[in-house]
Amino acid sequence: MSETHYIQVEGVNMNPFVLDTEDLSTIRGGGLLLLDAIYDIQKKFFEEDKDGNGEVISTGASVGLFLYRGDRGTVEDLVQEIRAHVAMKYPHATILVECLTAKPGTFLLDRECLSARIRFAQLMAPSLAVPTVPEGERLRYGREAVAVCGLDQVRPAAGPPRLMKGSDYALSPSTRWRRSHGVAKKKRFYAEVLKRDIPGGEGPLPKLDQAEFALHFKQIAASRDNWGPLANKMAVLYLDGNSFSKIQNGIVRAATDGPSGAEADARATTGLSGEEADAKAIKALRGFDRTVKRYRARFLRSVLADVLDAGSDDPVWWFRTDRDAPEDATREDQDEMDARAANIQSRIRLETLLWGGDEIILVMPAWKGWEVAQKFLDHSATWEVKKGPKEEAVKLHHALGLMFCNHKAPIHRVVGLARAIADHAKKAVGRECSSLACQTLESFDHIGGDPGARLEELCRPLGADPRRMILTREGAAALTKHMEALRSERGLPQRQLKRLVRALFVAGSLEAAKAARADMELDGTFEKETLTPLLDALETGYPPAPEKKDQNEDVGEEADKMSEQKERDRAEANRVIAWYHIEQLWDYVAPRRNGEGRS
Repeated sequence: MSETHYIQVEGVNMNPFVLDTEDLSTIRGGGLLLLDAIYDIQKKFFEEDKDGNGEVISTGASVGLFLYRGDRGTVEDLVQEIRAHVAMKYPHATILVECLTAKPGTFLLDRECLSARIRFAQLMAPSLAVPTVPEGERLRYGREAVAVCGLDQVRPAAGPPRLMKGSDYALSPSTRWRRSHGVAKKKRFYAEVLKRDIPGGEGPLPKLDQAEFALHFKQIAASRDNWGPLANKMAVLYLDGNSFSKIQNGIVRAATDGPSGAEADARATTGLSGEEADAKAIKALRGFDRTVKRYRARFLRSVLADVLDAGSDDPVWWFRTDRDAPEDATREDQDEMDARAANIQSRIRLETLLWGGDEIILVMPAWKGWEVAQKFLDHSATWEVKKGPKEEAVKLHHALGLMFCNHKAPIHRVVGLARAIADHAKKAVGRECSSLACQTLESFDHIGGDPGARLEELCRPLGADPRRMILTREGAAALTKHMEALRSERGLPQRQLKRLVRALFVAGSLEAAKAARADMELDGTFEKETLTPLLDALETGYPPAPEKKDQNEDVGEEADKMSEQKERDRAEANRVIAWYHIEQLWDYVAPRRNGEGRS
């Protein structure tokens, strides 16, 4: 008997597979292998399906949802084929495959049940993985041999050593496999995304075929003498969609005119048969999937277009071995050993560690981090999806975590911090607007284990609203617009700014700081023409304060005055937080190359 079945393929346990080393190519390879595995299964088992019983419903960073029509025995055989293919082609990744027979008219419930099966299978898998030594190899200890992988420091090394950045590294099979894939896909990934996700042939960038990308984090951040305090620093930008699953489910429900609550019988509520309701739901899900992918691919295309238009002689976006870090010209990498690679002098300073689903992780030079974050906020400001032809469009918002750090900082910890401050931004200001949280790591471990708590702790002594530590798109735009004038010849020297911010946190307001210290007095013209416009613009770029509850009782004139004074004090304290953003981001917003402006 022929039935409809849903098959979900999902890569899990991602951190041990993607972020277990500090090597750029290995990280890239791990993330792209999970992405490629989904498209590989899509092509092999569903797009090239001879009997036409298979369909693609949705694909993301490491998740694929597919439909198959057939009897129970046939679909079980198909699931076993997919599992065997995964085990053979992706032996070092944890990719789970589960199947569920559809109940007509309950597509959303079926999806939840299928995801629950994946989670259960993940929990049932062994939590302790004991690495084995490949046949013909043996572990040796001492100075004559390396017993563990030189990159992940956990798995047993096997095979000949790999020459990387001038040194020999013994690698585990998992690391070797991921790294080779990361090197091979370094350039092809961008072309594939633009071609696949932007319709109508507008995606490809002709110059991209000739471009090469940075080999490691040092090439992203290195600058011999161009960027002063930003030299050898990079920006890690984490982008996360707000409530995308909820929006997605709402669109699916609206497509069948079903209730907004729990799953209901479509035939009873809409007049549709169960099969018709499921078909509409699947069509809506596919539309959401395509729309989000198109938005993000166009943003990526915009960034790449800026890079390519700048030209390979531009040191802002391009790394040159003969100019930025000459020692790299003598360092070879066996994964790059071909005649063309040996002569490459210019490489693009951009890396994508994660792409797809509702998460993106980008790495770029510190002097480009703020600009790219601002570009994403501007691009995504118009992103929206419609629940249906007659339905009101739903805005797509994001939380951004932006970390500035030295290129030697442990990347897995920096990514974890970027995720943490983005999650804090969501909790602090809600999911109904896009938000940006930033941190600069001059000394890596100063931020502590809970960055959200640290941000709130800075506000507590002042009595300021902790949500002021988070910027909206308008706040980021205000800093971008006014920061350069603040640093101009008529502006504020950085040394004086640092003294001023310290005094502000002690005094609690600008006027109190001026009264306490004579050297805090500011030039009147500068304060009126430059400083005040920036602070006023920042006021519109913070999340609005929560509405007060109505108070029916008469609190009295004295209490009312006290309340007004308290509000004025809080407003002054909030103003101090604006100074904190100015001081923290002084070097990173509209950064100056050496010889430009004042310091």
